[in-house]
Amino acid sequence: MLALNFSEGRAFRVTARGYVGVTCREVFTPDQGAPTYMLRVLDVQRGGETAQHQHPYEHEVFVLEGRGEVWVESGTVALEPGMAVMTMPGERHQFCNKGEGVFRFICTIPNGGVRCAGEEIKTHP
Repeated sequence: MLALNFSEGRAFRVTARGYVGVTCREVFTPDQGAPTYMLRVLDVQRGGETAQHQHPYEHEVFVLEGRGEVWVESGTVALEPGMAVMTMPGERHQFCNKGEGVFRFICTIPNGGVRCAGEEIKTHP
C-alpha cells in the first residue's frame, strides 16, 4: 500500500498550447508502482482552461473545489464540488474555470496515457 498527501506528487505548470493557468500534480503513476491507472490532481486558476483535446481512452474526473465547466462537442455542463465526469474515448473535451478561485479536480487515466508535462514546480525541499 502507498498513502500520501496529494501535495507530495510531482507538480508541473502545463505549458502545452491551449493550456492557460493549469497545474498538474501526478500523485500515483507507474513511477510509484501503480500497475493500471494514473491519478492526478489538476488546478485550473481563475480564467484558466485546458486545451480542447481528445485521447483514445476514457477520462474520469471528480471535482474537489471551485466552479467550472466541461465542454464537449454536444454542449457544456457546469461543474461544482462533488460532481463526476467521464468523457468517452475519442470525445473532444475541455475544462474551464468559471469561478472566482481555483478549480481543482482529480483526474484518472490508464497507464500509458498522456503524462503531465511542462515546467516542473519544486514544492518540497
